[in-house]
Parts: sequence; C-alpha cells; structure tokens
Amino acid sequence: MFAARTRDGAGEWANESLRFVHTAAGKSLRVLQELRRLDGITSAEVCWGLPDVMALVEAPDAKALQAFVLDKIQAIAGVNTTDTHLVFEQ
Repeated sequence: MFAARTRDGAGEWANESLRFVHTAAGKSLRVLQELRRLDGITSAEVCWGLPDVMALVEAPDAKALQAFVLDKIQAIAGVNTTDTHLVFEQ
C-alpha cells in the first residue's frame, strides 16, 4: 500500500511516515480537516478504533519530519498524542 521513496522523480530525498493521531473525543473530523490542509500530508483518513486518524506524511529528511510533527501536527487543536511509524520500501 505505502512504499518509501528514497528519491522522488526530481532526485530529491524524501522520507515517508505513517502518523497515528489520537484525538480528543468528538474531534476526529476537525483534526482530519486540518491535517488535509497541511503541505506534506499526502493522505489522511479517520479510522474506527485506535488511532483516530492515520496520515501519510512526506518530508525531505528526519529533521524536517520532526519539525513538521512538533510544529504542525501536534499544534492542531484536538490532537492528544501522535505516533510515528517510518515507511520502508520492500
């Protein structure tokens, strides 16, 4: 389903990760809408059970991914916690 790209079509390095987002009760749809507005989110969906939302995030490197998570995702109102799962190509 998801495959990490070490280089995109333009020769740029890219890292992909699945973000498991746990939200406050009743906030999943609002968090989903906010996530979908962010550059760097390639897809996001609400889930049944845990996590509440799963998002596929693309960043050029680990530092950019860290900054994106801390400054963008975790700043969204209604986000309680997040888990990062790096995607590796098979």
